[in-house]
Amino acid sequence: MDLDGDGIEEFVIPQNQLEGHLAVVFRGPAGYRLQSVNSGFEGTITGLGAIPGEDTPTLIVSVVRFSNWSKSAGETQIIMTTGGE
Repeated sequence: MDLDGDGIEEFVIPQNQLEGHLAVVFRGPAGYRLQSVNSGFEGTITGLGAIPGEDTPTLIVSVVRFSNWSKSAGETQIIMTTGGE
């Protein structure tokens, strides 16, 4: 998905080593660059989708907040961002 509007597609990948972190892979003139980004979501990102838009894409994220130490129970939130004003 094109995150910054430069016409070059970036890859966004959930990083579940730390809760709420995403990896963004940028392609530039010198090759590829990986950047770890804290999304601010409090939980493990288990799903990520994008819907292309005119300006910025709409992102849909599934975040799980586990409620016990074995991570066998918890609640899921579906979060949708909208671009624009």
